[in-house]
Amino acid sequence: MGSGTLILKQWSPTFSKEMDSVSVVPAWVLFPDLDPFMWSEKVLSKMASVVGKPLFADLPTTFKSKLSFARVLVEVDVAGTLPTSVTLSSPYHGEVEQRIIYEWLPYYDPLLRKLGHVKEKCKFTKINQNLA
Repeated sequence: MGSGTLILKQWSPTFSKEMDSVSVVPAWVLFPDLDPFMWSEKVLSKMASVVGKPLFADLPTTFKSKLSFARVLVEVDVAGTLPTSVTLSSPYHGEVEQRIIYEWLPYYDPLLRKLGHVKEKCKFTKINQNLA
């Protein structure tokens, strides 16, 4: 919302604002310059699964109307390391390495476990640097 991100999370009785951190966010993942054999729903789903939990492909990808790249919405854990490529094996094409591009990812501070937290503007980090 505005310049920030709104993420809704299912409430549970054990929810604690201080203890609960969000690191899994939906993100559009692009697979540029796909070989024609990769344009099946099954292959796209397997490639997206390397990144996280696939949700759905956009309409141009579904209808194959824009063949310069495929675009899939995936639940991504930004607290972890995200892959930049995936290697596929095909009996006809051998091993093919496919690039992965993330359309947008929020900033994530692993120290404070917070989304949208920019280290350079962090009051906590500045206080600790002044004490050192």
